[in-house]
Amino acid sequence: TLCTLVCVALNAHAGTVYETTTRELAGGKDSSTKLLVQSGKLRVERTEQGNDGVMIYKDEAVHVLNPKEKNYVLIDRAAIKQFADKVNPALKQMEEQLKNMSPEQRAMVEKMMGSPLPQQEAAPAEGVKTGRKDKIAGIACTYSEVRRNGAIEQELCLAPPASLTGGQEMFDVARKMSALMEEMLSSLQSPTLRQSLGEQVQPYAKLDGFPVFSRVY
Repeated sequence: TLCTLVCVALNAHAGTVYETTTRELAGGKDSSTKLLVQSGKLRVERTEQGNDGVMIYKDEAVHVLNPKEKNYVLIDRAAIKQFADKVNPALKQMEEQLKNMSPEQRAMVEKMMGSPLPQQEAAPAEGVKTGRKDKIAGIACTYSEVRRNGAIEQELCLAPPASLTGGQEMFDVARKMSALMEEMLSSLQSPTLRQSLGEQVQPYAKLDGFPVFSRVY
């Protein structure tokens, strides 16, 4: 699926607001995300055809809110440790089962689950600078690509954080949140699961700019 993302920074009375629009070119479906940053805190509001959600990062913890169900989940070091202590024995067993599965068995399980199983020792994704420059919504940016096995999975046009209103604070907060998530994931005793979940923040955490445009292949 091919998607595009455009990000625009807006001035606000307190803090900075970023609004993004994601468009699925094949189906023409749009979703929007609003990011609000102030005093080291980050709030992300996502709207996607009835699948709305809110995430708040503050005090080295992530709060995931479900407005529809009127509940939330707190993700902090204590919660992750409790979760890891509970699931690590099962994760070890799962790793052994995946390791010993034949291709036919994997295919059967994937068909039953309706989704692919994690790939063991899958090639990691990496961020690569291309040097190609552009201007999106009047903002100068330089392209980087996320590649796996030499194939491009995503391209992003990154602007220097300091060139955007409140961009440096947004960038710093995002880095802190990524570092916290990576620290939490390290407690899970499943290399396959760690890699799968870790790629939600890597290699993006290593890119040195703020994405004002991205395309997923």
